[in-house]
Amino acid sequence: MKIKGLTLIETLVAVSIFVALILVIFTVMETGRNAWFTEDVSTELRQGIINAFSVMERELRETGNNSPVINLPSGTSANSLTFHLPQKDANGDIILDANGNVTWSLDTITYALNGAGQITRTTQGSTTILANNIIYLQFRRPASRDELSMDKSTLLDNVMQITVAARKTNALRRVIDDSGQITIEMRN
Repeated sequence: MKIKGLTLIETLVAVSIFVALILVIFTVMETGRNAWFTEDVSTELRQGIINAFSVMERELRETGNNSPVINLPSGTSANSLTFHLPQKDANGDIILDANGNVTWSLDTITYALNGAGQITRTTQGSTTILANNIIYLQFRRPASRDELSMDKSTLLDNVMQITVAARKTNALRRVIDDSGQITIEMRN
């Protein structure tokens, strides 16, 4: 009995099919890997922006235009913000003076972008990092209602817009950008 082997052409066709399958599998794996690294960094940037917005929104809703130190008049913008919070009693209620006006804390709170690309919150000499990989931070007090997408009953003097942009390079050396903006109605 004679054993027949594969011809050269049959061998080349089989190897070509095998190489094509390997290339398809490699391409799918590489696409998945790129998506994983991109989404991982994108999620990290988005979460940092959301966390910073959460802290700033909570505190800025408590302060207001009548705060003794709010270094940002209407119609202006800055890359840092300094303000006071109302004083509270042991029950967490805001303390009012004899005329019914809010009694403001003596401690100031400052939000700023430091040289290391971090949004910081500084009060009483203590600094907390709210977000990393930040390339832009702007606090803005709109000058006209045309600039707002809020309810028209909102007092313009009590509105603060915060814009943040973040950037980070992923493990594959691709630069990922993200940004966000929030509009806050402060206490009057």
